[in-house]
Amino acid sequence: MVNVNNDRKFGNLENYDNQLTNTALNKNKLKEHYENITQALNNIRKYEYEAKATQYCEIFDDARNYDKSTKDYNLGSVHL
Repeated sequence: MVNVNNDRKFGNLENYDNQLTNTALNKNKLKEHYENITQALNNIRKYEYEAKATQYCEIFDDARNYDKSTKDYNLGSVHL
């Protein structure tokens, strides 16, 4: 009878050990997913900044036209 109780206790300890192991593995998976998502968001931000910079350069280039009468680049009210 004592062996049965000990086996149950040992079985419970094994179950707890398995649960802890699974929890640790899940935590590592979640951490890995979080890092991947963070990296993806950083990449998106980087590409958004690059796209905005390109867009602003194109807008600037489109808006800039050479004014032959004043011999400068006319940017609306700004002259360079």
